[in-house]
Amino acid sequence: MTKKELVRVYVIKSLIEDKMTSQDAVEVLSLRERQIKGIKAGVKKDGKVFVIHKNRGHKPKHTIPFTFYTLLSFYKLVKTPCIYLINRREYLCEIKTIFGVVY
Repeated sequence: MTKKELVRVYVIKSLIEDKMTSQDAVEVLSLRERQIKGIKAGVKKDGKVFVIHKNRGHKPKHTIPFTFYTLLSFYKLVKTPCIYLINRREYLCEIKTIFGVVY
């Protein structure tokens, strides 16, 4: 868990145990009272796992492969004209031959 998530868990648990008011939690976490209530309900239901972002560790589907950036920097280094938007297929084929990349 990140430091921010640990702080959220501590504040919400304090809120659940009536050691802190919801207004104090709003000030500490810089969130709205409605958001605090939602987090509080989630922590009561699922535990502290609810605070962790659900998309952690997942790579977006639309990311460009790192090897494409490697090839682009290679062409910039060699100073070969690189119009990768027009000739993308040709350059991707060259990536496969130069770096042995398999998609």
